[in-house]
Amino acid sequence: ADLVTQLGVSPSASLEAMQGFRGGLNDGVWFLSDAEKGLELVLKLVRGHRVHEALLTEAENLAQIAAEHPQVSEDSAVSFPL
Repeated sequence: ADLVTQLGVSPSASLEAMQGFRGGLNDGVWFLSDAEKGLELVLKLVRGHRVHEALLTEAENLAQIAAEHPQVSEDSAVSFPL
């Protein structure tokens, strides 16, 4: 199944690619908006492997942050992946 189906958004939802600089290691950033469900998401595509053995992947960095600061996913002032 495709990502839009997995997210359960309405058929009328819009998806826009971010223009300009998207960050150094991102492979793409998109904005998903679903007015019917009152949902707005930022989707970011990153590599699943290390670009250098000394550099953690984004997933590894986020897992480390979550382990060191478990409350981060509950903080409404922080955007943290689920």
